[in-house]
Amino acid sequence: FGQEHGGIKVNLFNRNPTNSITIQYCDVIPWYLRLYMHTLKVTVNGNEISSGSSYPIKQLFYQPAVDRSRPSVMEANISLPADSITTLSIEFDKAFIKYTEHPPDANRGFDVGSAVITTLSKVESKWDSILYKQQSQDGIHYVPIRIYTETLLISLPTPDFSMPYNVITLTCTVIALFFGSMFNLLTRSFVVLDNEKPEEK
Repeated sequence: FGQEHGGIKVNLFNRNPTNSITIQYCDVIPWYLRLYMHTLKVTVNGNEISSGSSYPIKQLFYQPAVDRSRPSVMEANISLPADSITTLSIEFDKAFIKYTEHPPDANRGFDVGSAVITTLSKVESKWDSILYKQQSQDGIHYVPIRIYTETLLISLPTPDFSMPYNVITLTCTVIALFFGSMFNLLTRSFVVLDNEKPEEK
């Protein structure tokens, strides 16, 4: 949307042909991306759903950001229908930050971290790992799985970093011209010359 506006779109895939999956979606957005929650849209297989029992978002928590203090946090409990593609999209405005807050390579952009998706996976057989240890032959157990989305590279409005150099150059030039003129006027001695009469022939 240009240098002032933008949007984030996330595609969530459920490849299970028969069962729906409930996930916990958590995204931390930097403060210089100002989200508009009223633009949050949810589509399932290309069809937008805004309300009703089929609305995928069951619970939603949003904490707005504070400039230069904390990022905005969005958490949602989402139910993904079987064999579907659920898309979340939201719009934002890009803040104008100070030139001192830009990184050395400002034209590259700013990195935005990944969102975290957490779900429970059913385990019906013997399973063992370092983080989770549960052994069973006939019981059903659920193992938490965490998935990370791709990172984003956001381009913010970038000032002309050569402007300080131009201002300094112009200011020094004006000061040099003024100082040279004043110094010339103060140090030059003025002599009044008499008018000589022309010689008669």
